[in-house]
Amino acid sequence: ATAWAATYGMFHWGPIAWSIYLVPALPMAYFLHVRKHKVLRISEAIRPVLGEKLARSWLGNIIDVLFIFGMLGGGATSLGILVPLVNEGVGELLGFTPNALSQVLVLLGTTALFAVSAWRGLKGGIEVLSDINMWLGLGLLLFILIMGPTVFILDTGLNSIGLMLSNIVRMATWTEPFGSLSGFEETGFHQSWTIFYWAWWLVFAPTVGLFIARISKGRRIKTMVAGSIFFGSMGCALFFMILGNYGLYLQLSGTLDVIQVMNEQSANAAFFAVLGELPFAWLVKLLVVVLLSIFTATTFDSIAYILSSAAEKKLDKEPARWHRLFWAFTLSLLPMSLLFLGGLQTLQTASIVSGLPLLVIAVLLMVSM
Repeated sequence: ATAWAATYGMFHWGPIAWSIYLVPALPMAYFLHVRKHKVLRISEAIRPVLGEKLARSWLGNIIDVLFIFGMLGGGATSLGILVPLVNEGVGELLGFTPNALSQVLVLLGTTALFAVSAWRGLKGGIEVLSDINMWLGLGLLLFILIMGPTVFILDTGLNSIGLMLSNIVRMATWTEPFGSLSGFEETGFHQSWTIFYWAWWLVFAPTVGLFIARISKGRRIKTMVAGSIFFGSMGCALFFMILGNYGLYLQLSGTLDVIQVMNEQSANAAFFAVLGELPFAWLVKLLVVVLLSIFTATTFDSIAYILSSAAEKKLDKEPARWHRLFWAFTLSLLPMSLLFLGGLQTLQTASIVSGLPLLVIAVLLMVSM
């Protein structure tokens, strides 16, 4: 069970997730960069399926609107996880218990950060913040690897990669068929985790896929596919291998009861409790809060950039600044209102529901390829 626990994170955030992202990325990149269509709309990518007349009719407009709602849903899901995590970190650093007010302040702070980035554009905003984020993230992982149980982290990580590669088909198709029968325990793991993650990736597919398409000019299709799947999967795997296995070591060695902290407080509290076991814990937590804030900003900046690009009538260069700022503030107002109406559960449920129409659109995209 321990070996599988160290493996499933890499599986859920691995090749299947990035393959789902490529479903909208490939046809959009083809029509944008090869066919030279100056619009970043999903109706253009599925024109071979719908036909010229339907793609430019009310049906094409509805598909574009549903696609935009899917992107808004993906953004709401991000906020539903990232903002409470940043809020927990700020509370740890400043010594207060996180509450609704502090959560709103964190949301406003990250909104201001990605609004500035959106104003500066792709080169001066997203690219700069992404570079800072990458180096901060790599520095954090290297610090944990050196200061933590290095041999355990590397051994467990290598074992997890081998376990995933040799069982990836079984992991992707496991449905717990005997769970409801006598003598078997029904865990619901595949529904609560694997299927949920696939639905979540589908919600994120418009945002990540169109962003991949937008930045893939001049690249060959096989380079785009291989690069996205390999580097995307490896980037996620590094975090699970190092940070995840460090937390696993603390639990197994008895240094910190991570499960108890999670059950009695929250998963966010458990995350920062794990960081608290590192040398220079306060500085590490500060670095993580900065890292998470920039990651939130780059995520929403990318979504705002793609939303404004998709809503433009003609895409010659970058979308207008006012247009990017409009979507940046819309992205923050929507989850903030849902947060007050019903909390994070409502926020995450609304985001998944908004992604349901994308199932049909995803099928059309695959056929169009």
